[in-house]
Amino acid sequence: QRMLSVTAIGSLGPLRLLRSAARPGDQIVVSGCHGLSRLGLGLLQNDPALSSLNLSHDLCEKAIHRHRRPTPRLDALQALIRCKPDGLPWRAGGTDSSDGLLRAVELLSATSRCGIRLTRDRLPQASSWPRTPLFDDWCLNGGEDFELVLSLPKAWAESWLASVPGSCWIGDVVADPPGVRWADSHVPVTAGHGFNHFQP
Repeated sequence: QRMLSVTAIGSLGPLRLLRSAARPGDQIVVSGCHGLSRLGLGLLQNDPALSSLNLSHDLCEKAIHRHRRPTPRLDALQALIRCKPDGLPWRAGGTDSSDGLLRAVELLSATSRCGIRLTRDRLPQASSWPRTPLFDDWCLNGGEDFELVLSLPKAWAESWLASVPGSCWIGDVVADPPGVRWADSHVPVTAGHGFNHFQP
């Protein structure tokens, strides 16, 4: 039996990225598409749900690579520091999407005590991603994508989006009770569920 223990030591830079820092008026932005890792897992396990789909070779290759070689978005964090407009405070809400995109947004909403509205047609999906309920669920809840999910003042969000290829705006923070809803219908976003570390 082998046991491995890892200790990471570093210094705290100027950016304080907190789940509790989202504020009404912020934009919700992500560093890249979601669901690829979950699709990669399905492909590697020969998921029968995929047997009738004519998925592009490029999409399948990207999905398997994403699942086998996850990459933390340190580049997008560095861009976040570089592109902050002058005059704005160091206030950035955020987390990563290792437990699923929807789970990350729910945590931002609950911890910051405000509502979040997601725009349905702006879900961060890869090129040639199928438009089906299953693939919408994998985008929202697949997990293991390790992209950044951020809540930023509009000027900072726009600057960051221009600096990070593949990033996109997906919604807004609003002065509502905590919860995640669709912007077009105000219906709660409840598709599936992400991973919960504290679930009994």
